[in-house]
Amino acid sequence: MGFAIKLGADELQLGLLGAMPFLFRPLQLLSAHLISRGARHRPIFVWTSAVHRGVWVVPAVLLFLPLDSDARLLLLLLTAAVSYAFMAPLENAWVSWSADYVPVAVRGRYFGTRNIFTGATGLAAGLTAAGLVDLLGEGSLALGHLCVFGAAVLVGAVSVYLLSNYPPSPRPNRTEFSIIQGLRDAFGNDNLRRFLVAGVCWSFALGVGGPFFLPHALNYVGFSYTTIQTYSVIATAALLATNRFWGRALDRFGARALLATCGVVLGFFPLVWSLTGPGLSWPLWPEAVLAGAFWSAMNLAVFAAPLSIATKNSRPYAIALVAVLSGLAYFGGSMAGGAVAKAVGGTVPLFGDWPTGYQLVFVISGVLRIASALFFLRLSKRTESYVRPLVAHLGETGFKRPAHWIRGLFLPALRDR
Repeated sequence: MGFAIKLGADELQLGLLGAMPFLFRPLQLLSAHLISRGARHRPIFVWTSAVHRGVWVVPAVLLFLPLDSDARLLLLLLTAAVSYAFMAPLENAWVSWSADYVPVAVRGRYFGTRNIFTGATGLAAGLTAAGLVDLLGEGSLALGHLCVFGAAVLVGAVSVYLLSNYPPSPRPNRTEFSIIQGLRDAFGNDNLRRFLVAGVCWSFALGVGGPFFLPHALNYVGFSYTTIQTYSVIATAALLATNRFWGRALDRFGARALLATCGVVLGFFPLVWSLTGPGLSWPLWPEAVLAGAFWSAMNLAVFAAPLSIATKNSRPYAIALVAVLSGLAYFGGSMAGGAVAKAVGGTVPLFGDWPTGYQLVFVISGVLRIASALFFLRLSKRTESYVRPLVAHLGETGFKRPAHWIRGLFLPALRDR
């Protein structure tokens, strides 16, 4: 996204780039169909992952090519399109593959722990990349992006090689499902339909503001890449530190409780962003901590809910159906948000000093998040735990035993010793 801003992308192009991973999610149906017809998860994952990661060699050399900014931006968008088109089927293969190995009873804790390691690695890589680009400066922009994208491609190749040696799925892979039959079976699940409605509304709300936090921080608040990455470090550190806590909460209270409760809380953070500007950026630092902590819960719950709701045979199609519909909703939200931001002007105030186009879409996104999170309450209480026990648990420990709550939230590993 930052590279696109450097190339002169406007609000609609930024919205398109931010929504692109979601636009291609219908391709998850392809891997779901292949898996149900007997294809192995591993070959699908390895080959699609190789292309998804490898095509980023194009941005690595883009600034060395004798092209104007429009041509470079077009090549960047095409590269992203190819990469995300191959990412969709690999996501479905990986999630279904993981579900076969990880027992339901420990999924929350397992994926919480896994996210700690992957998130810490991404955090270190992102901070290093941002520091390098800022250190080299505008005069060496081409060299900086060559190093960053080149390193990403090399590390991606190592990742693909390691995963190619991962054991294949132990489950029988052959079923008689067709795509239509698989989707019909998945969509016939009443609880999954409720999750889909809530997920579509939630994804649209996210899309309205999602692609515009970075350009707002760069172009209006005045952050540098390093400052933005520092924000990301704080948010990611909070996310990683709370993963095990939320993993246990997921196992104890269920996805329904986390989705509704944390979804409402997450709706207030875009409203915080809408109040920030050149002279007011300090609220973003406590917001980074809280947003990271609650996104940790939301990510785990969104991942786990369809796995627990769907039957084993329909699981690949259920995962694909959730991804496709929520992805298209996010894309629609991004295009709507981009249109609003462009009509007003991303950094141009609408009335006096507030709101700019970016700030306006943050307000809209926040209100829509809060409203859409309430739809998760429609999930069946027979399969997803109640919200009240989770809220009571957080309130009990938070207000009566705050030190215990903070220790339990950020250092759950201490309880394991």
